[in-house]
Amino acid sequence: MANNILITGVAGFIGRYVARYFLELGWSVIGIDSSASENAPLASLAAYYTLRLPDSKLNEILQKHQPDVFIHCAGRAAVS
Repeated sequence: MANNILITGVAGFIGRYVARYFLELGWSVIGIDSSASENAPLASLAAYYTLRLPDSKLNEILQKHQPDVFIHCAGRAAVS
């Protein structure tokens, strides 16, 4: 049985690469992002949720998937 990991910000630069890393290790990846689903690596994810944190739906997602690991990559980026 694969380990479950939940990654926030999965459609972003860092989140996408973190997801790819764990997928290559055989983990089941659940993604959360505020971006539309077309920006997320959907083909590889076990599940994808569009929401902006904080959100009470996060508790439901945690109970449903019971991730072994939770990595928070969500945040505002400013390259300037």
